[in-house]
Amino acid sequence: MAAVLDSEGAGGLDGCEGMWSFAAFDEAEEAVLLSRDRFGEKPLHLYRDTEGLYFASEIKTLVALIGRRLEPDTDHLLRYMTNSYKSLYKEPHSFFKGVEELPPATTLRINADGSEQLGRYWTPELVQQEDMTVEEAVTGVRDRLLRGVEIRLRADVPIAFCMSGGIDSVSLVSIAKRIFGYDVHGYTILNTDRRYEELEMVEHAVSELGIRHDFLPLTTDGFISGLRTLTQYHDAPVYTLSYYAHWRLMEAIAADGYRISVSGT
Repeated sequence: MAAVLDSEGAGGLDGCEGMWSFAAFDEAEEAVLLSRDRFGEKPLHLYRDTEGLYFASEIKTLVALIGRRLEPDTDHLLRYMTNSYKSLYKEPHSFFKGVEELPPATTLRINADGSEQLGRYWTPELVQQEDMTVEEAVTGVRDRLLRGVEIRLRADVPIAFCMSGGIDSVSLVSIAKRIFGYDVHGYTILNTDRRYEELEMVEHAVSELGIRHDFLPLTTDGFISGLRTLTQYHDAPVYTLSYYAHWRLMEAIAADGYRISVSGT
């Protein structure tokens, strides 16, 4: 990333792939460049007051920089309590007054004189190719999916795989195992609710692919204390209960020594 910025500037970000939020200081021009990945997967919070602009990837870091507690945005909190996750990202609100997020796929340059320049390095475009055949469409999707998995297998440490019975995670596991020969270790939440239970499909995929695999039973033990801990991590309410279940899965993966996991979500 540093090499791209040095050689191409912010315009080179369109050629980068992955998740990021960063601040880069240009010593020659005494300017700071903030940036966030295409889909806003990594957070970057902003706060302005009479002293200047503060930025951080976590609210608790903003609080430490500012030196005082932030005031909750009760209006946004009430919207969330009424409409749950459907109230999120409709407008540039956060759960704290004055805090906003740098929009996805954008850069914010803060110059030495304090002026700011907001730019966008990528905008999704819908381009219809009426003459594309079904075979071409299938090949195009397959090639891109294979390349996406190949890139994400480049790691200095072992990678774990989150695995449900759905087509997304099973596709990723299958590609990693069958195409690239990766020693896949899959992890699945074992749900006792038959409306969401996918045990049969998971066991079939594990048997067919011959991978290492562990189930994590989902229980209500420690739910309230766990929910409180997760809220503290996020500095915000837990958006959906699936976040809680996924966090428990991450705990099990981390306990086995993994620091990176691949997920279909």
